[in-house]
Amino acid sequence: MSQTWITPPSAASSLNLLEMTLEAARRAGVLSAGEVNQLKRRIAVIPSVGLGKEHVTEDALLDIWDVLAQRYGGPEVGALIALNADFNTLGLITEVSLQAQDPEQVYSRIARYNRLLNQRSTIVTRSEGNALSVFYSHPEVAPNRINALEAAMICSVALLALIPLRFFGTPVQPVAARFFCAAPNTLDLMKQIFGSKLRFDQPDAMIRFNRAQLRGLRHDRRPQTLRYLEMLAESDLGRIDSLASLNSQVRALAEAMLAGGAPTHADVARTLGLSPRSLQRRLAEDGTSYSAILDELRRNKAHQLLRSGRYALSEITYMLGYTDQAAFSRAARRWFGTPPRTLRGAAAEAPE
Repeated sequence: MSQTWITPPSAASSLNLLEMTLEAARRAGVLSAGEVNQLKRRIAVIPSVGLGKEHVTEDALLDIWDVLAQRYGGPEVGALIALNADFNTLGLITEVSLQAQDPEQVYSRIARYNRLLNQRSTIVTRSEGNALSVFYSHPEVAPNRINALEAAMICSVALLALIPLRFFGTPVQPVAARFFCAAPNTLDLMKQIFGSKLRFDQPDAMIRFNRAQLRGLRHDRRPQTLRYLEMLAESDLGRIDSLASLNSQVRALAEAMLAGGAPTHADVARTLGLSPRSLQRRLAEDGTSYSAILDELRRNKAHQLLRSGRYALSEITYMLGYTDQAAFSRAARRWFGTPPRTLRGAAAEAPE
C-alpha cells in the first residue's frame, strides 16, 4: 500500500479513525478478526512530527475503504460501518463533544476540530430559521479512489446523523440528506440512518435537521471541563494550522458553506476561530482577500457546473450561493464575457 505523505500530522490520530473503522467492519461481519489483524499489519504507522501521536496517511485510510466497498459491493458499506462504530475511540474530538450541552453545540465543536482527525475533509454547520444543516466536503481524488471516497463519505455523514442517538440517547433522523455519489443498489441501511428524503449525484454532502426536534436534547455538563478540553484541542489545532495554508482553509470552508447563500467574511473567520479583522489582515499578508477568494471559487465552480450540462441555471445559482439568477448572470458575464445560458447550451450541444 502507498504511504506517501498526503496530509500534515493528525493530532487526533488518523490511526484511531482507521482502528475504529476496522473494528466496526469486524462487528458488522464485513471482515473477520483475522482479516482485521492482517490489514493492520499492512498499514505503516508513521510517527507524527511535533504532536507526539502516531498516524497513517489518507492513502492508507482509502485503501481500507476500497477493501470494504469491494467486499460489501457498494458505498453503502459506509452506513453499515457507522452503525457499528464506537464513537468513544476518536480521542479528543469525542471528549470535547461529550462535554457539549446540546446537539448544536456538538456539531459546532466537530466542525471546528474536524481537522484534528482529517485535514482534507471539511465539516461546516449552518443554522437558518428552524433548520440546522451540516455540510461535508472533500477535495477530488484520483479516479481509482472514487469508490473508496464515496464509502468513506457516507460513513462520515452517517456518523454525524447518528449524534443525537449516540450522544443523547434519542434517535432524531435528518429531515433531508444529500450525497456526492450515485444512489447505491440498496437504500435500506441509509434510510435507517437518514430517513427517506435522500438525494444523490449532488455537488456536496449534507444533512439537515429540524432544530425543534433537537432542542429537547440536553446534558448537564461542567463548563470548566469543556473549556479545558477546548484549550487542549485549540493547542493541537494551532500546530496543524501552522502547517496548512490559510488561503486553502478559507477556500475549503467557503466552498462547503456556499450552497444556498454565500458565507460572509465573518462566518468563515468565526469557524476558523479568528476575528474578522485578523482574517482580513492575514489574507492581505498573503496578497489576497476574502472577496477575491470567494469570487475565484465561484468562477471556477460556475465553469465546472455550466460545462457539465447537468444542472439547470436555477440550480447553479443556488449552488453558487447567489440570491437570484440575475446576480449570477451578471457575474458570469463579467467572468466569461457571455451569458451563462450560452455556456450551458454549448456544453449540451457538444458531441460525446
